[in-house]
Amino acid sequence: MEGYIGFFDILGYRSLQAHNRDEQKQIDVLKEIHSVESNIPTHLREDFSTFFKQDATQSILQKMDWLVFSDTIVFTLGPIKASSDERILDLAASLMTARVLMYQMFEFGLPLRGALHFGEFIRVKSSMAGDGFITAYECAQAVQFAGCRISQALESQGEGLAKENPEFSTAWHKFICAYGAPEKDGTRGILPYLMWFHPLYASRGGAEREGLRSYVHNKFWEHGKQLGDTRAIEKLEETERFLRYCLKKQQNQ
Repeated sequence: MEGYIGFFDILGYRSLQAHNRDEQKQIDVLKEIHSVESNIPTHLREDFSTFFKQDATQSILQKMDWLVFSDTIVFTLGPIKASSDERILDLAASLMTARVLMYQMFEFGLPLRGALHFGEFIRVKSSMAGDGFITAYECAQAVQFAGCRISQALESQGEGLAKENPEFSTAWHKFICAYGAPEKDGTRGILPYLMWFHPLYASRGGAEREGLRSYVHNKFWEHGKQLGDTRAIEKLEETERFLRYCLKKQQNQ
């Protein structure tokens, strides 16, 4: 089927495991992920009130599936229907789900890197396969900080829908930014990313109270995690830089 795929993994998971051998920590992580799923309907109605009413929200959630194993979190939303209105609803739901997941897990002290993709996949109960998953995985693995990359296919889908619907265009450009991020080979390519850190998030917690730099450090250190090598330090520094960019970009909109 054709649909949206979110693929994420937890940064610093090995360090988390090394310093938290008790089963309760694993249970706490799973509970936190489950709470993201539970919060999605509220966020859809609050942040996309133009598009989402009660009936629309429920029908979309019925098409969404989650898979969590070890440090990996995957959600899918499909199948996608032909009408642009339904595609807009599904894409908006995928963007909001990814934003809530990125922020809530970061706030819990488990930064994520990931990707959102639009493509083909097969889903049978708890099993998932298809080229779409491979692309989403490869996009996610290329991210070198707590960020969510937007694949080329999803960007094309979003830009096309934005041209058809002015209201969605406004929402789309509040969620996506072109950002010069590091690649594994040391270069910095300007690519589309999800602006998951919002000024409201900064004002309601540690980012305002502690200052953004201390806030980011504390989230990378939470649960006894350590920055084990220079790559981990670079991911932290790049995350702080990206969050500052998100705040600046959105405050100027």
